Amino acid sequence: MIYNTGETSEELKANYNPEGSVLRQAQCRMLDMLLYLDNVCREQHITYMLSDGNVLGALRHQGFIPWDDDVDVYVERKDWKRLVHYLKHHPHHQFVIQDHDTDPHYYGSWVILRDLHSEYVIDSELHNIRKFKGLQIDIFPIERGCNMFLHRLARAFTWWNNRRNGVSHPLLASFFYYFQFDFLYPVFRVMSRLFSRRRYYMHSYGAYWIHRIPVEQCFPPKLVMFEGHMLPCPAKPEEYLHNIFGEYMDLPPKNERCTHQAHYKIW
Repeated sequence: MIYNTGETSEELKANYNPEGSVLRQAQCRMLDMLLYLDNVCREQHITYMLSDGNVLGALRHQGFIPWDDDVDVYVERKDWKRLVHYLKHHPHHQFVIQDHDTDPHYYGSWVILRDLHSEYVIDSELHNIRKFKGLQIDIFPIERGCNMFLHRLARAFTWWNNRRNGVSHPLLASFFYYFQFDFLYPVFRVMSRLFSRRRYYMHSYGAYWIHRIPVEQCFPPKLVMFEGHMLPCPAKPEEYLHNIFGEYMDLPPKNERCTHQAHYKIW
């Protein structure tokens, strides 16, 4: 395939993730993690779907975006809680769930499936004090009816707690974490039922990202080819991607092709 920049699929692979490169090894490890997660979801009858850049990669590259180094998935919140419970109580020998219970220095509103045989090497105090630092799959809860104003308020609160307290005041950060998720966001959900429409899915309260996804774009998931495997993505992936990325089949300029700016250790 020839892209808008004149580059071909073969050139992109040669320049970013050739076979045997560290990035390609990282992508293959994350694919192993994704297939494990896919198998768990099938066995437990839990619906999940690829999201964001992985949907883009599936449609544009039939797999990872060549310079990408993570995996993101959506799970409806009611199933997300059940999935997290199952993964924590049926541990894998190599992959582990990271949340505030398993890693007291993690304060996110989503959970991360981490690989224990690898490490992101990043110049970040918040990252480096965490217990688990391996390659990751972000497992995001999504739900209907979130209020946009409350979502922005929750995002600001999460960002403030992570940046202000996460490194220097961990006990305070933990207090505010439980205040958010045990009290504040349940109140937000009650308020949302009164004042918000349920036509859209959004990340659950506390996430940094604010995407409003029409219900009909999400469910039921559609299978797409991703690295040689048929995996679920949103029901209308083209519309979903256009809402987030615009002309998603066009490659961005080379100086905008960003990863996490990390190095990797893989064993």
